Amino acid sequence: MARLIKVRAARISDAKSLNACFDAIARERAHLGRVAAPPIAQSRSYLRKLLREKYPSLVVTEGKRIVGWCDAEPRDMEGFRHTAGLGMGLLPEMRGRGLGARLVRAIIALCRRRGIEKIELQVYASNRAARALYRKCGFRHEGRRVRARKLDGKYDDVVLMGMLL
Repeated sequence: MARLIKVRAARISDAKSLNACFDAIARERAHLGRVAAPPIAQSRSYLRKLLREKYPSLVVTEGKRIVGWCDAEPRDMEGFRHTAGLGMGLLPEMRGRGLGARLVRAIIALCRRRGIEKIELQVYASNRAARALYRKCGFRHEGRRVRARKLDGKYDDVVLMGMLL
């Protein structure tokens, strides 16, 4: 029986399932800057900050399980507060279904409402599907950090992308 897939605002009660989702994606060792999730207390603290500050933060659920997320954390530093950093992930079985585009477009709308002027992101050059998704959603190439990551003996560039709102 197929479970209902929903996109909704994140809640503090999502911390454990969100951490498990992040961990599964991180352990792929391909898409995120981490290779494992942080401790649950750290994840809960980060989620609390997002929610307390009303930062755009969405999750994708399949039944009660979180299978993806997307958030935009505005920068705290003076001179950069007009920008936000985008983060997202989807479990492998959820990719290629249009959920990524749904998440990104919803976060863009939430950022506009919040008065954020620019969204920035970093994506590995090897992640062609994610780069195509971001281009499709309106992000533009802004730069490249050559050989920025070396994992398992392989180098990968980090592509910098942004969108002016």
